[in-house]
Amino acid sequence: MKIKIEKIIICVFFISLGVLLMPIFHIVGLLEKLVILNFVVLICGFILGWPYGLACGLLIPPVIHIILPGLLTFYPNGLSLMIELGVCGLTSGVIYSFNVIKNNILNIYFALITTILIERVVGGLFKIVYYAISDLGIYGIKDLIKDFFVTPGFGIMLQIMFVPAVVLMYEKRKNLKIKKIT
Repeated sequence: MKIKIEKIIICVFFISLGVLLMPIFHIVGLLEKLVILNFVVLICGFILGWPYGLACGLLIPPVIHIILPGLLTFYPNGLSLMIELGVCGLTSGVIYSFNVIKNNILNIYFALITTILIERVVGGLFKIVYYAISDLGIYGIKDLIKDFFVTPGFGIMLQIMFVPAVVLMYEKRKNLKIKKIT
């Protein structure tokens, strides 16, 4: 029970962090380039597991919409972000928990890169469907690659560099905590 409450508190911390960071990075114009909300949800999914990563990803956009109504319109941007971040938190937790590769750092990188690719494709598919339903024209492959891989390319590189380090530091701290108890 204590562990579950601790995980809920950490998840709420990640949601709060996402809500606080979004306006800051939006003001300086780096939100789409650094994909800062993805950082928060990825780390949450890795550290707490897929249920908490999914909850974090699904809750950040509506909370931002409620607290800061002018910053994020719920439809289509908030809904698109909700789906993308939800998939991000879900897949990071699921793939990492499967422990596909026995080497922990390689497993983190495998889960991270796979998650980034899956969430980018799902976000792109949502945009394709949205454009088709709304009669906004055709959202083609060039648009998908530009919006989901080129524009946030620097942020994706930063995720690949820093998320594994944060996850490893957390796991090291967690292991030290367990050794002190026993």
